[in-house]
Amino acid sequence: MPDVLFQWGTGFILWVQSFRSPFFDQLFTFLTLLGEEPFYLVFLPLVYWCFSRDVGLRLGIVFLLNDYLNGILKDVIAAPRPDDARVAVLREETSPGFPSGHAQNAVVLWGFLASQFRRPSVWTLAVVLPLAIGFSRIYLGVHYPHDVLGGWLIGIAVLVLFLSGMSVAANLGLRPVAISIAAVLVPLVLLALSHDAGSVRDMALLMGLGLGAVGESRLVRFNAVGGTAQLLGRLGVGLVILAALWLGLRVLLPEEPLFRFIRYAVLGLWVALGAPWLFMRLGLARRGTSPRLNRVPIFLEERR
Repeated sequence: MPDVLFQWGTGFILWVQSFRSPFFDQLFTFLTLLGEEPFYLVFLPLVYWCFSRDVGLRLGIVFLLNDYLNGILKDVIAAPRPDDARVAVLREETSPGFPSGHAQNAVVLWGFLASQFRRPSVWTLAVVLPLAIGFSRIYLGVHYPHDVLGGWLIGIAVLVLFLSGMSVAANLGLRPVAISIAAVLVPLVLLALSHDAGSVRDMALLMGLGLGAVGESRLVRFNAVGGTAQLLGRLGVGLVILAALWLGLRVLLPEEPLFRFIRYAVLGLWVALGAPWLFMRLGLARRGTSPRLNRVPIFLEERR
């Protein structure tokens, strides 16, 4: 990238940070947390358990593939982050700068939900939150403006391609066996191309989620419809066990690629299969009407 781009970007960061205050520091730190692993580990299961298993599954797939792609692009481009001594760096980051993963993931996450909700309020979130999260990365001094802009544009491209591919897959009417094979082979092939810590996490979650969803569609078939008490019960039970697995397996298993893969695959299986099975046994969910994975319902339509 040309030096003039970095020079201009540094100037823009300095201008943004000229408005720094304790309030803005806290606000933009909060916004940037909406683009990090703990948030997604809560939010993605929330969609799957409490709104729509079909939309939740597809959201998980596109999000994980997009995050994997972001890691690949960062490693290949290897662009620096802001390093000017005048820039206040308010968050510690070690990965390359371009493209911004926070910006790219936010576009995919909220854009996909908006495409399924098809409601003005959700489209507003799909515009406002990616803009705010991306801007927070500039304010915190961890990204140049072109990193964030690149993340937004790549996220839009990924989203358009995935929605197009989703329509094709629905028309093909893929059988559960084919989906099961894809759920194993795709993560393994992608993992062979890149096996850093982020790629291992994403592909392990993708495999666990894919296999778990196939098993759930054949064995459990839970319906995300439920009253407020049921939904709160699912969140309480599901997230407590998810947190216990996330923290407990980190203590029990060494931080090596194989064990990291096992750890996150277990999390994916819990979200897609283990938790719905437990919800059914506890009376927190009822059986659904269709096990199909290739039907894309309008988000929240099944709750009416």
